[in-house]
Amino acid sequence: MQDTLNKNIKKLTSLIKQSQNKKLLWEEMQLISQKAFALQDAIMAELDEIEALEKDIVKVQAAFTARETIWNLMTQITDRELELKEKTHHKE
Repeated sequence: MQDTLNKNIKKLTSLIKQSQNKKLLWEEMQLISQKAFALQDAIMAELDEIEALEKDIVKVQAAFTARETIWNLMTQITDRELELKEKTHHKE
């Protein structure tokens, strides 16, 4: 379970990096955003499971910290998506 969680977090981090590309088009950002939200759902489901089953308080706290980190990453994605949307629609 931990391996899958780490892989999904790495994929999400990679999407964040892609979203920061200055030449990114609005349509490309929409695809990145869709993938990011799907990853977020998978990550949150895994964190829910860890929090429900784990007895070690340090690991539960780590899961909560990871959850906050994911929220921060998703904020970056949505902010970038909004930025590109505004740029695209102002040009039209």
